[in-house]
Amino acid sequence: MNKVFEIEICNKDQEIEFQLPATDYQLLDVIEKLGIIEEVKPSVSIFQYGERFENLADVLNHDAFDLFELNALAKRLSQLELEDMMAFHSLVSTRLEYREDSIPVRELLDLAHSTDCCEVHPGIETFEELGHFYVENDLITELKGIPDKSLPFLDYKVIGKTFSEAECGILVPGGYVTQTSELKEVAKNMNFAPPVPNYTILMQLEREGMSVKLPLPTQAVEIDRLLLSINSFGWSDPLLQVTCLDCAAPALIPILGGRDDPDDLNQLAWLIDKMGPKQLTKFKATLYAVEDWSLSGAMKVAHHLEDYLFSPNIKDPELMAMDFLSSSVGESSMDTLLKFVNLYGFGQALIEEQKCVVTDYGLISREDGQHPSILERHSSPLQHGMEEMTM
Repeated sequence: MNKVFEIEICNKDQEIEFQLPATDYQLLDVIEKLGIIEEVKPSVSIFQYGERFENLADVLNHDAFDLFELNALAKRLSQLELEDMMAFHSLVSTRLEYREDSIPVRELLDLAHSTDCCEVHPGIETFEELGHFYVENDLITELKGIPDKSLPFLDYKVIGKTFSEAECGILVPGGYVTQTSELKEVAKNMNFAPPVPNYTILMQLEREGMSVKLPLPTQAVEIDRLLLSINSFGWSDPLLQVTCLDCAAPALIPILGGRDDPDDLNQLAWLIDKMGPKQLTKFKATLYAVEDWSLSGAMKVAHHLEDYLFSPNIKDPELMAMDFLSSSVGESSMDTLLKFVNLYGFGQALIEEQKCVVTDYGLISREDGQHPSILERHSSPLQHGMEEMTM
């Protein structure tokens, strides 16, 4: 999906930069990183707009953005084709002419879902061009049958402006738009909170204009069936394009796909699917600590997760220092000691000394004292049987 907004999300002392639209797993992941609970809404601000959406900076009501509503708007806008974008911008302009105040996200959602309520004529960008369009297509009853020799004497600009005002049409960059039916009201019935998806990894298979979604884990026969549905003879098909749309470990989304073996992708999905919530968080943190951004690296991390120690409450050097001091000197002496300690510097030194890695999920270290980036070179995890994946 094309980037529409770059936002900053703040909750308590934590801040994360994030792109919208986001997948369901990406939203659930950022909620987890920031420790957001249902009763508390995080602070959300937009600091950059994607190409084609810069004008929304002067349109949006920036007071108290709702993360989920903003993502729904971004998702819809990312789906708009060129003519839909013209229709959307015309509806926004019409709304601002009617009422000049900023537009709430939910109202913009209604407008973005109402583009099919408009008729778009691409390539008409001036009243003169519009006048030519009306005359040349015999859309003006009074001018039907006018001799060709009279056409050069018509004031096409006046004609275009007159009929535009009559039908409440509007010129936008790239075309002319008229509203042909009542706008839709969709936002009031939308459920904005992201659901927990019914897949672990969602792949997309494309071949010569045909596409199908492949939810994993699944049975091998289902993969074969979906390949046949897009006329592909198999994974080695050079015309087949495989991309990852979503994943329970969102950092893997840009990594998975391409020529990755389908059995390996499916096996990784089975491994992640069997993890409980705490184990999944540990897996995501360990991926960042190991930094082996590949399917085989993710498989190795999943198979050797027990080699790592995870402290979810330690997300920065200061918390590392606080945790160490509280366990060393006790709570009673902490207040006095904190007046004389550079917590950040001390915590950073502890992290380096103890060979730890701080991630947005928490602290990762190895049980054997090695740096987390070191993965034991055991036999390839791809050789492990399905019995391990169900343990």
